[in-house]
Amino acid sequence: MDYFSIGASKGEDEHVGQLLFRVFKFRPAHAQPVVADAKPAGIPKIKRSAPGISDDNRFFWEGAQQGKLLIQHCKSCGELNHPPGPVCPHCQSFEWDTVQASGKGVVYSYVVMHYPEVPPFDHPNPIGLIELEEGTRLIAQLVGIKPQDVKIGQKVQVEFNTFNDGEMTLPQFRVVA
Repeated sequence: MDYFSIGASKGEDEHVGQLLFRVFKFRPAHAQPVVADAKPAGIPKIKRSAPGISDDNRFFWEGAQQGKLLIQHCKSCGELNHPPGPVCPHCQSFEWDTVQASGKGVVYSYVVMHYPEVPPFDHPNPIGLIELEEGTRLIAQLVGIKPQDVKIGQKVQVEFNTFNDGEMTLPQFRVVA
């Protein structure tokens, strides 16, 4: 198929292009026979997304695998920092170590994720901003409670649950009496 444009100077059509294509229909040389009673393999198990692990937060995730809630501690000013970073946000010191938190705290704030329903999470999905006894806060999933029963100020305790066939351990919080 040829394409033309109207010539501006002489009024003549100018050839501007040509469409050349072919549609191939073929059967592969080594095609497997179609089985009439074949069934689909099924839906693969959807895994949780892995957290981004860097040199600055590796201690947190390794501690979680060991059942420890480790928080970054600045050696210069003594402040606890979460999420961890390369430098203290209070005094800009690069000198830090970790402390093991008790894992006890209160629900400082929370949201209930209704939509979009992202596999593999149960929905609605309560997510809390937890203020630890040590004074720092972190975000984690609330487990073992109906979303409508979550209240600000509720006491919670960390528990470590494994996901993705044991590949990942996450700190989650459960309401305690």
